[in-house]
Amino acid sequence: MLTLFDWKSSASGYVGAEMWLQLGGYYGATHAFDADALAWMPLNGAPPQAAAIVNIRPERCKVLLHLTQAQLDTALTNFREAKDIFDWLVERGFAKLPEKEEYRVDGAQLPSVTYIIQHIIAKPGLMDWSYANGLEAGLRAAQVGWTTCMKR
Repeated sequence: MLTLFDWKSSASGYVGAEMWLQLGGYYGATHAFDADALAWMPLNGAPPQAAAIVNIRPERCKVLLHLTQAQLDTALTNFREAKDIFDWLVERGFAKLPEKEEYRVDGAQLPSVTYIIQHIIAKPGLMDWSYANGLEAGLRAAQVGWTTCMKR
C-alpha cells in the first residue's frame, strides 16, 4: 500500500480545508522531484491509496488528517477547482506566478500547491489580524487629528 505523507513541524493542531486541498494537490501530481537526478520525473506507478498530514515534534508524532483513496479523489476534485480559481486570478492580474516558487515540468511553469492555496483560502487568524490592524489604525488616526464625519 502506497501512502502519501506531508510532515508539519509546527505546534498548531489546526486541521482545515487547506490541509484537505494540500493532500488533493499532491495526490494529483504527475511528476516528483528526483533529488539524485536533480530533475522532475514522471510518476509511473499506482496512485497512493491513502494520505496523511502528520505533526512531528521531538516529544510526539500525531496524525492531523488522514484520507482514504476515495477521499483523495474528492480532495483532488476540490484542488482542481481551487487551481481553476487561481488560474482565473492570474489571467486577470490579481495574482501572478512567483519566480522563487515556480516549478518547471516539461517546459510548463507551475506554481506550488501551497502557493495556489494561499491565494484561495484565508488563513484562520486573518480576521483577528485584520481587526487588530483596523483598531490600531483608528487609534493612530485619532492621535494625529484625523476625524470621520458621518451623516445620519
